[in-house]
Amino acid sequence: MAFTKLQVVETKVPTEHSNLIVLNPRIDQIFIDTFGERAYREYREAWAIGTKIEGHQKDFPIQLDFELNYSCNLRCPMCTWSSEVSKDRSCFDLEKFKEIIDEGVKKGLKAIRLNYINEPLLRPDLHHFITYARSKGIIDIMFSTNGVLLRKQEQCEELIKAGLTKIQFSVDAVTPETYAQVRVGTTLEKVHQAIDLFISVKKQLQADLPLIRVNFVLGPHNKHEFLAFAEYWKSKDVDLIATQEYFPLDTVTQNGVKVLNFDKDGTKKSEIGRFHSFKCSIPFRQMTVRNSGEVLPCCSFYGAELVYGNVNKGETISQLWNSPQMKKMRAIHKEGNYQDNPICKKCVESHSYVLD
Repeated sequence: MAFTKLQVVETKVPTEHSNLIVLNPRIDQIFIDTFGERAYREYREAWAIGTKIEGHQKDFPIQLDFELNYSCNLRCPMCTWSSEVSKDRSCFDLEKFKEIIDEGVKKGLKAIRLNYINEPLLRPDLHHFITYARSKGIIDIMFSTNGVLLRKQEQCEELIKAGLTKIQFSVDAVTPETYAQVRVGTTLEKVHQAIDLFISVKKQLQADLPLIRVNFVLGPHNKHEFLAFAEYWKSKDVDLIATQEYFPLDTVTQNGVKVLNFDKDGTKKSEIGRFHSFKCSIPFRQMTVRNSGEVLPCCSFYGAELVYGNVNKGETISQLWNSPQMKKMRAIHKEGNYQDNPICKKCVESHSYVLD
């Protein structure tokens, strides 16, 4: 299989589900220099196979997403935390994490993300998870954050030296007024200060990794700011600018509570027919492990309603990945029959939100 390199793309207002503006043309070479060409090639080719769906199915997820804590410092209206009432604030155990990593590296685990529906920087020991995964050979170690809690140079140094390979800052705005609608509980100024600090520390350490990515969830409330957002961050030392499609979450429930949807001035497309052959590649390459040990076949908010097992109850990732219910999930999406699973149906059809 040919090794596909990341490509720099033109800055424009995206209309697809997601888009990536690559500002650093050395990304592939940085990973090759760090991990070796063979290891990096194997990782990217395994990922490509999972994405294509029709390829040979691996015996273990290529990526695992870990929700190390169930807590967040913000209450953003497009997130389930805007209406969260659960008092479950338990944290995922480091020893259980090590056990899963040990199993995974023997069976093809290449990447981990250290967040799901949470703010990972609330874990003061986050760098210990990164250090262990890196020591065992995990190639890609990443997480998304609102960034607000990055206030000290020591924090940044711990994350960089531990072996983090990617950090994504969720920003979603270029003006304080729009940011106040999107991120409730902080200010754009504080986020900019945090990102500037991280960039500064990375420079001081003369580190190529982690890659720094800023994210923009493109919706009717902020799409007019995207080009200005892209231009602002192109002037900074970030490696990637990512966009994702905004979709309303008023059909998602967390602990029985509906998530409130802000900004409903868009309209839903009536013709869902364009989704008739939709195939989701997530169940072919990754799983999510929640703070409680629950394992999901999905990384979206809707995945919280699809619990396939629990690693704290004697089940292993390998068992759950190869379980009948996981095989059924893959079969549904391989045939394009997403509607056969009611949770997948909600997820897919919620993406018909009009941005134009």
